[in-house]
Amino acid sequence: MKIKLILGLMASCQYFTLFGQTSYDSLTIQLEQMAAQQRVNGFAVALFDQDKLLYAKGFGYADVATKLPYKLQTVQPIASVSKTLLGVAIMKAQEMGKLHLNHDINRYLPFKVVNPYIPHQKITIKHLASHTSGILDNKYYVRSRTYTKEIPPIYKNISEKNRRKRIKKFVKEANEGIKMPLADFMKQMYHSEGKWYRKKHFKKVQLGYHFYYSDANATLVGMIIEKATGMPYKAFVKKHILEPLQMRHTGWSLKDYRSNEKSTLYIEKYPLPSYESITFADRGLVTNVEDWSKFFQAALQGYQGKDNIIKAESWKQLWQPVSYLSYALFWERYPAGYGYGGGGPGIQTFAFFSKNKKKGMIIFSNNSEYGDFSDKMLQALSKYF
Repeated sequence: MKIKLILGLMASCQYFTLFGQTSYDSLTIQLEQMAAQQRVNGFAVALFDQDKLLYAKGFGYADVATKLPYKLQTVQPIASVSKTLLGVAIMKAQEMGKLHLNHDINRYLPFKVVNPYIPHQKITIKHLASHTSGILDNKYYVRSRTYTKEIPPIYKNISEKNRRKRIKKFVKEANEGIKMPLADFMKQMYHSEGKWYRKKHFKKVQLGYHFYYSDANATLVGMIIEKATGMPYKAFVKKHILEPLQMRHTGWSLKDYRSNEKSTLYIEKYPLPSYESITFADRGLVTNVEDWSKFFQAALQGYQGKDNIIKAESWKQLWQPVSYLSYALFWERYPAGYGYGGGGPGIQTFAFFSKNKKKGMIIFSNNSEYGDFSDKMLQALSKYF
């Protein structure tokens, strides 16, 4: 999640007790004005309580070339917000007696993962879920996506130096994508005999205390759930989370949707080609604002002590801070509530609920690299809490 997005949320908390509007006409006008600026091609937002959507609407275009509107039902990848689903999946598997947060990860993985700096300390599932395992992403991991066509040097006409550098790096990595089975991919990086293995893929830290965010942690947990439950991760999530919540438009690949149901993804104004990814539990979920609100409504109900897809006690454990960290188990803790933010090529997403107001918000957009747009949108939505 981008720092500016976090800061925007923190600053917006002041609005929670200052406004009490029941009419959302002015919000629609404000968001339409933001869409007209064309900083972002398309986006959708939702405000919700535990039982219903209070406000939900799409703006702009899902596809600019065909003028396809971005609707509430438009699906797109949601990047790292996918990890909140993974957190719930861990708790569900633990409730079923299939695993425990304190279990050694090597009890389940098809290859052994050991931090070379502290080889006698076991890495647990909880260490992975809290990003305190010392496992790091690396130059091979970021090449897990393969695009259907080569991406041209779209960075050349960008004047802002840091943004140009960032997009140039993305283009290089995107055009060097790797295709191979998931277990082999992870083994090559993190098993001591893997061809891409390096000690620098780990940090010399005390496990459970030092936070180093890593998508690899999430991918390993997805693999652990598969071994522990005897089900593919996608099937486990569908059976125990998506189907009970009637999230019928949530999946794992844009290829599974018709062209009028899904969004094109954009960097600046460049439409990205479609892609496939080796990894999926970390950042691969495809959904829409309407479906995702059902998941976050379940979370809000869980916070208020209600059993649903997992027990209230499991929701509580999921959000417990790890050591001194503000991070929980694949969820982010904020002063005002819980949620997550995600970003990736052509993706910017955010979902959050307030502990005190018992309401939440969701923002999905099909653009990345759009500066302070997210801050302004958060401020606009926060006024209606």
